[in-house]
This record gives sequence, structure tokens and C-alpha cells, in this order.
Amino acid sequence: MIEIRPITPEDAAAVSRLLQQLGYAVEPLRAAERICQLDATGSDPILLAVADGQALGVVAMHLSDMLQYERPVMRVTALVVDHSARRRGIGKLLMIEPKVWLAPRVANSSS
Repeated sequence: MIEIRPITPEDAAAVSRLLQQLGYAVEPLRAAERICQLDATGSDPILLAVADGQALGVVAMHLSDMLQYERPVMRVTALVVDHSARRRGIGKLLMIEPKVWLAPRVANSSS
């Protein structure tokens, strides 16, 4: 079973490995620092797809107000599925979760 959960600094090595597959060299220590920084904003959730203790994918998002919209907009800033886990619907699961995370925040921001 695939679990989608918030990332923690302890996931930094796995995230570093996943980002490497996109061509981004982010050392685990730096990844852990960024995870903490982004978590502290409250507007930058990062979710990890995990199965059998192995990280299979990650999605990073940013919630922001936009001039042209009344409500905040969620942007996906990074999405990667491990090359060995592709074509199993993990990317689709990771793209559903931003909507789940965003729903209560948009409802609370109504004027």
C-alpha cells in the first residue's frame, strides 16, 4: 500500500536521491535544512509517497495569493517519482494530495 504523508527532515536522504533523478544535486544535509525552512512557512507543504519503508515519490507545493484570483492558488514546485516506481499511479496520487491539502485553507480564506 502506498502512503502519502508529510515529509520530515529524516526523509532528506531519500528526497536528495529523488531530486537527483531530475538533475538537481541537493545534499541530504541541505535538503533537511530546506525541509525545515519550508515547513515553517505554512505555505510550502511537501508530501512523500512511501511503500514498504521506501520513498517512491515527492511533491513540493507553494500556496500563494495572486492578483488575478480571489482565493489562494497552489502551485506544484517539484514532482518526481522514483524511476523504479513509475507507471504505477504514484504521480497521480501525489497530484491529488495538493487538492486535499488546499481545500480547508481555501475555505478558510473566503471573504
